[in-house]
Amino acid sequence: MTADAQAPRRGQRSLPLDLMEELRRLDPDMSLKEAAALLYVAENEGISLGELRWVMRVSQCTVSRVVARLSQGLGGRPGLELLEVAPWPGDARVRCVQLTARARQMLARVWRRARAADAPEPGRFFPGIAGAEVAGLGTAPGPVSMQD
Repeated sequence: MTADAQAPRRGQRSLPLDLMEELRRLDPDMSLKEAAALLYVAENEGISLGELRWVMRVSQCTVSRVVARLSQGLGGRPGLELLEVAPWPGDARVRCVQLTARARQMLARVWRRARAADAPEPGRFFPGIAGAEVAGLGTAPGPVSMQD
């Protein structure tokens, strides 16, 4: 292995790891199932508990436990208040899951950091060319004359 292969990658963030770090700041015992549930709800606001169980491929007991931990709490442990469960508007027997304001703020921080890490620095891919000139590289040229 070369020295370059062992050097840490500076300035690059892994979105899944960044999310797990953020979640583990809230609760050091955060599981991957809980993180996955939060992401499924973030992508599918208002998803029912049954649908969440299906996409996570877990039992009803597991999805209930995960949602309880991410919402109000379970077994005497306080919840993380990242999710809230409410009756489905058309059928009170069906429960749907939504993000709380706290979850939205936390996810917005993670997404901002991920976007900032993905943004190329001026001159990174085109050395010697200013940022404004790089921005123009993606534009289509003017009309092409076939007589040239």
